[in-house]
Amino acid sequence: MEAASRLAPLHPFRLRSIRAWLPALALLPALLVLPALAHGGIDEPPAVLAPVPAISLGGRHACRLSADGQVSCWGDSSLGRLSPPKGLRFRQISAGSLHSCGVTLEGAIRCWGAPRAGLLDAPKGRFRQVSAGNTHSCAVADDGRLACWGADGSGQASPPPGRFLQVAVGELHSCGLRLGGRLVCWGDDGVDQLDAPAGRFVQLSVGALHGCAIAEDGTVACWGLNNFGQAGPPPGRYRGIASGALHSCAIDEAGAIACWGSRLVGQDLVPSGRFRTLAAGRGGSCALDEAGALSCWGPLPQRLERLAAGR
Repeated sequence: MEAASRLAPLHPFRLRSIRAWLPALALLPALLVLPALAHGGIDEPPAVLAPVPAISLGGRHACRLSADGQVSCWGDSSLGRLSPPKGLRFRQISAGSLHSCGVTLEGAIRCWGAPRAGLLDAPKGRFRQVSAGNTHSCAVADDGRLACWGADGSGQASPPPGRFLQVAVGELHSCGLRLGGRLVCWGDDGVDQLDAPAGRFVQLSVGALHGCAIAEDGTVACWGLNNFGQAGPPPGRYRGIASGALHSCAIDEAGAIACWGSRLVGQDLVPSGRFRTLAAGRGGSCALDEAGALSCWGPLPQRLERLAAGR
């Protein structure tokens, strides 16, 4: 899907076979590692955060958050994807397929990109975290309640009540990490992507049709579609996780990265070193090491990395 005009809302379960819609899943944006829970635990809301350097992968673009709250984006410049609001500083960002959103230092949500299906109609108020998806987005307010906007044909933008620590959006579903560490998902359940495991978790990520979360003991549990092994995590203890369309990656306690799922996204190209933040998206992943250097692997992220470096 090269032309942006062809990136219409997807309804994969109406198609005849998994093979028919797998290429479309590559448009799903990235989920980046969120450090917020390290500042509060799972039984109380995290403190207001200063900007933490991060990378987020969208459908055909990427955005990076610097330590001073500045956002830079690169890749496909159509539809305003690369035009974050000027004069604002952010503490967290999330890149979607056609748009991106960020939480400013003051707690407001600002979105940029395609003005379609209400993607840019972020709610008013003060928020801690936002997740931008393909055709919808969700955010956690200061009081822990969730707000979602955009397409809602499968109920993906109709969150349950309660207080949450984190939210992550998929293709036609969303998941949240409740205060106390329990997981809950809502929206389309065509391949059991709403069947989040029981237990207490500290971090959540959602891909196109699967999700993964880090438990209190550092192990990873995944659920949903597993046709490429994207919901089959390796053993070990991890401190950060990100899920793309057909794969997932995690940062272990030593800072090394492990990935699982489709081999089409550069699983054999995972860089060595010690990393602090991670993003998984269309066709690959990117990470920032402890010195802030960017590394990407997989077809699209590598092209985005070259664009970021001006090559």
